[in-house]
Amino acid sequence: MNLNFSIVFFFVLINCFSQNSSADIGGKIFSDKSALIDVIIELKSSKLSKFAISDKKGLYKFSNITAKENDTLFLIVSKPGYKTYYHKIENLKGDNNIYLDSDEPKELNEVIIKSESRIVHTARKSIYKIDSKDFLKNAKAGEVLSTVPNVYFNKIEEKGIVDGVLSAKIFIDGIEAMSNELQNIAAIDIDKVEVISNPSSTLYGSEFLGAIINVITKKRTEEFIKGSLGGTVGAVNDYWSVNPAFTYKKGRFALRSNFRFLNNDNNIDFKTIRNDEEGVFFQDNRNKSKGNQANFNTRAGIKLSEKSNITFTNAFSGYKFKSIANGLSVANDEKVELFTKKGKEINSQWNLASVFSHSLKENTTFFVKGAYSIYKKVDDNIFDYEHQGLKYYDVRSKNKELSIALDLEAENMTFFKKNMSFYSDLKFINRDYTFFDSTYFLNQKVVDASVELDTDWSGKISTEIALTFENTNNSNNVLNQNYNLVLPTFNGIYHFQNTLDAKFSYSRKVLRPDASDLNNSIIVIYPGLAKQGNENLDPELRDYYSLTFSKSIKSDSFSIKFYHESINNAIAEVYRKEGELLIQTLDNAAKYNSSGFNVGVKTKLFKKIMTNINSGFDYNVYEDNSEMAVIEKNSGFTFRGNINLSTKFLQDKISVSFSGRQDGPNYSLLSKRITEPYLDFNISTNLLKDKINISLYGRNLLGKSASGFTDISNNGNFYQKVETTNNSRNLLLILTYNFGKKFSDKIDSQDINNNDVRR
Repeated sequence: MNLNFSIVFFFVLINCFSQNSSADIGGKIFSDKSALIDVIIELKSSKLSKFAISDKKGLYKFSNITAKENDTLFLIVSKPGYKTYYHKIENLKGDNNIYLDSDEPKELNEVIIKSESRIVHTARKSIYKIDSKDFLKNAKAGEVLSTVPNVYFNKIEEKGIVDGVLSAKIFIDGIEAMSNELQNIAAIDIDKVEVISNPSSTLYGSEFLGAIINVITKKRTEEFIKGSLGGTVGAVNDYWSVNPAFTYKKGRFALRSNFRFLNNDNNIDFKTIRNDEEGVFFQDNRNKSKGNQANFNTRAGIKLSEKSNITFTNAFSGYKFKSIANGLSVANDEKVELFTKKGKEINSQWNLASVFSHSLKENTTFFVKGAYSIYKKVDDNIFDYEHQGLKYYDVRSKNKELSIALDLEAENMTFFKKNMSFYSDLKFINRDYTFFDSTYFLNQKVVDASVELDTDWSGKISTEIALTFENTNNSNNVLNQNYNLVLPTFNGIYHFQNTLDAKFSYSRKVLRPDASDLNNSIIVIYPGLAKQGNENLDPELRDYYSLTFSKSIKSDSFSIKFYHESINNAIAEVYRKEGELLIQTLDNAAKYNSSGFNVGVKTKLFKKIMTNINSGFDYNVYEDNSEMAVIEKNSGFTFRGNINLSTKFLQDKISVSFSGRQDGPNYSLLSKRITEPYLDFNISTNLLKDKINISLYGRNLLGKSASGFTDISNNGNFYQKVETTNNSRNLLLILTYNFGKKFSDKIDSQDINNNDVRR
């Protein structure tokens, strides 16, 4: 139940007037913590009541006010979100300014009146109302997401997991978040968080696997400049980063931009032992990697009219890792082969997008969207063997992508006395795959048509039904391939009387190979091991079923989810042998099935510690029935557990949180991957009147074994064990300086999100 609430400031003017005196009374509202626009001001006495509304600069005015001697005037200022304020004026004057940041009150804190439940489940999504009082001042969206039921969020890696197994894409106000954008959203500006565990293809594209986390911000109307300057330094691994962010809003124009550069070195060591029909192979190396990541993005919005908007987005992200490795390899009883490797891996993506929207009528909007992107990947290895000399491997892949889409959204309609929402999408995608090291190329055209209907059948039952039709054409100088796909999505929920909800979901999604998947060139990773793409890959189709029971009591949440997914033509890594070289390539060879359950609990322990836990098991089976299969079957149980504990103390001046996860052992067709638990902690506080936030972040407290893994492949006459260590343990000092006014930098847009390609 949503409750309207208001915060009232009383400005008391006590003044002795002469009989029938007349004056103009006006002034300005000053505050760096509140909205100044559209504030309602009432001037009132026993015989007088007049109203005014402040303008964009906070100015207000009452004209020709007549008062009698001994009259008492009240200036009452109303604005949602603020407390009562009292001030006394000894003498009547023309300008009566209201300083809302004066000593009384010291702070204008937001007031939130809680409803019976802050959690709502619908057929499409679960909605979690956010209370900013649960978080430290200047806390960011990452802290908020860590407390959302059935969500695990790693603030350093900027990765989210839903229901223990679903990788999440982060959206802000319905727009997919750009790199590092989430770190610039303050907790106090978040109204609610929506979690969509079975997203439809109509609104979010024909994405293969995953969930959507949509952060909904509050609406504010101020016009200022704001931003932040952030920096991080680590105790080891030459870890440091800089992160400036800037937002400007004036009239019909809004601009939001941020940049991040991260330097992070690693020592990643490998050890491999293999035993097969051709004998024994052993390889050991020590790898020192120097890496950096950069991303820059800018989004601008222009309100063309009361009904039309246009936005522009420019985003770049990429990373570069250079490594030097020294090692040895031994095959059977041959001589030890010493080697030195110089490696370089570069990945970059640039995107330019624009969206025009026009409101046809209330709750009905038409969108025209366009996007262009370039995706590049480079793998460059040079080996210097003791007995074989130099060998070079340089593999490069590129994908240029142009997308155009037309969307129609009609929400909250009434049809046959039922509340309905309708969505439709028509999209065209053109992709050009090219390879620097090969004459092979591919042109791909995708035509996508989707419709969705959401219906509230009664107070207890609602459904979301979506259907997508896709035609794909792959062509080059020897190939002309066409195929059609039908991709349905269904979500239905039943609300029991005791706040228990039951939700059933089904979807079929597609995942297409990307440029590097299609690259036939062989790249040697280490002596005895190589990787290769496959130009003949087909897209894989995944069917997903789930049944979820959830119960909410105020802000507490309890749920259990049962799920099953299956893929009959999974794009899987498979092995093939060329002498001593084991080549790890891709094929539509695997049949994959997974069944499991996940239990989620979100509550407050001892009325102080916010606790968010979700964990469960699933059973995974991979099968390869091809004649050339080195490994025919792999299966086993996986435990998935995530936890976040957070609290505040010392009069809510300091926040402390612990988060951890365990996900393993994980299975693929080739191996069983054994992992160790991962644990982080974070301590935060504010300085200099909350302008500076300082955090101490302990990353990967359990050390090498927690961020490394062991892969074991065992099938008949083939056995291989690969041990990997990567010490990402670090102690990070994070400083953020916030400047400017608090206002909403929300930009209404819905960029094209093509998630049907592996990345």
